[in-house]
Amino acid sequence: MLIVISAESILVDEVKIVNQMFEAGLQRFHFRKPNCSDIDCVSFLKQIPNEYKNRVFYHQNHSIVSKYKIGGIHLTEKLRKSISEKELQAMHQSLSKYSISLSSSIHQIDEIESVSSCFESLFISPVFDSISKQNYLANESILKVENKILEKRKLIALGGITTKNIDQLKEKKFFGVAILGSIWNHENPYLEFQKLQKIWEN
Repeated sequence: MLIVISAESILVDEVKIVNQMFEAGLQRFHFRKPNCSDIDCVSFLKQIPNEYKNRVFYHQNHSIVSKYKIGGIHLTEKLRKSISEKELQAMHQSLSKYSISLSSSIHQIDEIESVSSCFESLFISPVFDSISKQNYLANESILKVENKILEKRKLIALGGITTKNIDQLKEKKFFGVAILGSIWNHENPYLEFQKLQKIWEN
């Protein structure tokens, strides 16, 4: 699975580009805009056709997701660790009624087994030096880990993934890869998405 994470701030024509990606086969889009108002976030979501909303994972104010038939919500590592297992189970049960999944983030391989099974998938980063975050350098141990460990959970590789290194990840048993900087820093985000998609799927 090739996943696209939104730019942190709303870009000109961003939602139009995202919809083009959906039409071209994008399976999951993570909407993460920490500095945007709820009004702007809702406006963005409204512009995504209903047929694609179940491919959206939402990172913002989770209280508004019940208004939209989205695919999932993402909890930051900090938020996840602040919630008890009992609370997570209740949240998971409530969201499951609407076919909404949970995802979260980790940064070390040895965290895999300690994360609640309520989470359908986990981002693990950074696999390469980050493009969007300064001084966020690759955790080399991620790519060195045995595939049998990666297969224990649905792990999504994140961080510094480009057309030049995505091939290295195809040999590993990741559930998917997530792209951010290499797409939104490109002068033609949709074209770059197509290139990454072609490499990943072939």
